Amino acid sequence: MAIRYIDDIIAIRGGAMGDFILTLPAINALRLGFPQANFSLIGNPALLSLAQADRTFDQNSALFASLYSHSAEFSPATREIFAQVDLLLAYAVDPDGVFENQLKSLVRGRVIIFDPRPSPQSQSHIIDHLLKPLKLCRIPVVHTRPRIDQEFIDHAYALETIQFKRSSIPLVIIHPGSGGRHKRWPLKHFIKLIDLLNEKSIQVAVLVGPAEAAMLHELKAELPTSCPVLAPPGIPQLAGLLASADLYIGNDSGPSHLAAALDTSTLVLFGPTNPQKWSPRGTSVRVLQAPTGDLNALEIDSVQEAIFELLA
Repeated sequence: MAIRYIDDIIAIRGGAMGDFILTLPAINALRLGFPQANFSLIGNPALLSLAQADRTFDQNSALFASLYSHSAEFSPATREIFAQVDLLLAYAVDPDGVFENQLKSLVRGRVIIFDPRPSPQSQSHIIDHLLKPLKLCRIPVVHTRPRIDQEFIDHAYALETIQFKRSSIPLVIIHPGSGGRHKRWPLKHFIKLIDLLNEKSIQVAVLVGPAEAAMLHELKAELPTSCPVLAPPGIPQLAGLLASADLYIGNDSGPSHLAAALDTSTLVLFGPTNPQKWSPRGTSVRVLQAPTGDLNALEIDSVQEAIFELLA
């Protein structure tokens, strides 16, 4: 059913970096479908600036605690946020319907609750799954891959941080982490790969974040001194570094989705997760999946061969 006369929209999307980036095509379609509407986003505050919005709200704010309990009363501030909304789309798991019922008691317009998890039987890409509620409402979808505004990217931080980069030699940024251990190519393989790339006079930098704290000691002990370790303080700075790379290599992780969305040449190593459903989308993305889904079985030679093809 088509939706008309929309003046106020709210989209709700929690989750980690990869989850939010994969939802950007849907978020952008909502915004572009109703350019005259006031557009608000509720989610992880560290991620919300990846999308354009008139207002943003932290999903963990006390303003929204009442949405998760039947008996909770709404504060005047909470009522004010939702009072004029014509369309609300929330990507949420709501098995008992509490979240939906509470929102419907606040919102005068249409409320759509959509489970972001595809069924195990589905072979559709996750982005296409997340676009389903828009297509059901006949909201035009122009772009089916994530796009990052240049204004969001901290290019100045990247220029200052990678002064070691030599213009005539390609820079490869490697991110060895992932949210799940089963989705990580062994660290010893990454370290061996870095040694091999250095022998070919390719510049390599390793990217780390809070999730890589446990492996940081081993990394620093095993990495060659010529390989810098990059630890950007925020996502705009991370985006700046990734946009500066000639090639990014990583596991099935948030930074891999960000690199692809920035149109950086991206090589992603997949283990047990299905790349047909979960691979990053971008203009230059290549996926290597481990035999039988076991990343321990993905050979260094196979990764190195893909790198040289992408850098050619």
